[in-house]
Amino acid sequence: MIASQVINRIMSFIPVHDEIQRGDIAFVRSYLDAGGDVNSDESGETMLTWAASMGQTEIVKLLIARGANPAIQSKGSGWTPLMNATMSRHTEVVHLLSKDALDKVNKDGETALIMAAYQGFPELFPHLVTPTNVQLVDKRGHSALSYAMQTANDHAYKGHKEYIEGVAFLNGYVQATRQLTQK
Repeated sequence: MIASQVINRIMSFIPVHDEIQRGDIAFVRSYLDAGGDVNSDESGETMLTWAASMGQTEIVKLLIARGANPAIQSKGSGWTPLMNATMSRHTEVVHLLSKDALDKVNKDGETALIMAAYQGFPELFPHLVTPTNVQLVDKRGHSALSYAMQTANDHAYKGHKEYIEGVAFLNGYVQATRQLTQK
């Protein structure tokens, strides 16, 4: 066994994910300094996935600086750290991770943009939209725009204008993308 495998085996007995949830950046840094694998997913999820899910911005920055793969997909669901941050509505982490994995699709055919639209998080749309993913549909046959329209309709009577603005943003992006591809 090489040294890093020994370190990972020893450290696997220490609840790294618990320390990430608590925001213990010193522990995570020590783990990595001792040779811990930044992309290990022996528990089923990487440290970056956990940090993104918990909204631990500083730990996310550390992990990326140490070589964490922001586009990695979990073996079971196919979710990326970006998808986890999106579903947990951690805007700052979404912004950090939005350079990678925008067009990645999970096992249900969803991108982070589709997830944000389905959950009704229009403030995340500008961080997540690309010419490719704005046109994708999930396995249920819905696009981000169709989910956003449904959510906006559900909230319109409450006077939540941010949902209407989110639909307008996505619709404008869809129209612009169509015009570019038709030329």
